[in-house]
Amino acid sequence: MPFQTRFVTRHVLRPGVNSEDQPALLPAGWQLVRADLTLSAALARLHRASMPDDLLPRLGSSLLEQHFWPRLLQSRHGDTWALLDDRGELAGFCVMARARMPLRLSFYGDPGFCAAMLVRLICRPRVLLHSLMVLAAPLRLQRSIDEVPAELVLLAVREESRGLGVGRWLLQHALRELGPVACLVKTASDDARRFYQRAGFA
Repeated sequence: MPFQTRFVTRHVLRPGVNSEDQPALLPAGWQLVRADLTLSAALARLHRASMPDDLLPRLGSSLLEQHFWPRLLQSRHGDTWALLDDRGELAGFCVMARARMPLRLSFYGDPGFCAAMLVRLICRPRVLLHSLMVLAAPLRLQRSIDEVPAELVLLAVREESRGLGVGRWLLQHALRELGPVACLVKTASDDARRFYQRAGFA
């Protein structure tokens, strides 16, 4: 499936304008918690399962589990929220940043993380081309992105929990926390793009 990149931004959240803006309800017994290192492995697994065509998941589970998620969960520049079902299992997550550049620099300015990525990219020329496309997209859209400094970095819901309004609930939580956000959707999934469009991104 071809890689596609699309920039979507939500300027204002106005509950009640349409059905998609109505507050979403969580299933009974589910709870939202601020994620910590104890959830790192589960977050990495869901990240890879739900976004297989994204750059980091394509570089393998070890990069996510050993480098990306531990750094992200300890970063002071991003907030990661985990949604747990009534059995305490991870059903979804969202990652938010009030300012995108400090969070990005905490990764791409980290020699250890960059070295781990480079080792994997050298062995995967097609993924290397993919990564250049991912890095180039924000540069092309920088003016639009700069107008909305906050960013919804990642949002994922496990397959068996989709269709329950969980993704919409997580998105509404992010918008309540951040206000207007920017989001760069890097996916070949039509369902993912439709999800953001229905939520009011354009």
